Amino acid sequence: MAKQQTERKEYRLGSAPMLHAPGLVKFALHAWRTAATVQDAKAAIGILGSWETVPVGIVVDLLNETGEVEMRVEGETVILARKDQD
Repeated sequence: MAKQQTERKEYRLGSAPMLHAPGLVKFALHAWRTAATVQDAKAAIGILGSWETVPVGIVVDLLNETGEVEMRVEGETVILARKDQD
């Protein structure tokens, strides 16, 4: 039986004149890794959560580096997608 191909949902984190998305994602990842308090960890989630189109589950999996979320950068845009399930 052939495996049905499903389209993956991608989440695009765009930059603006005073906001560089790739830099903010890198900053959030560093803040998460070095968080000394729960408040610090929540701040890292809040940084990525400011893009309202990205579900919190994607944000948490990205920060936890579970390997479930692929991240790539195209110019000034960060693209997140859940990895395909085999």
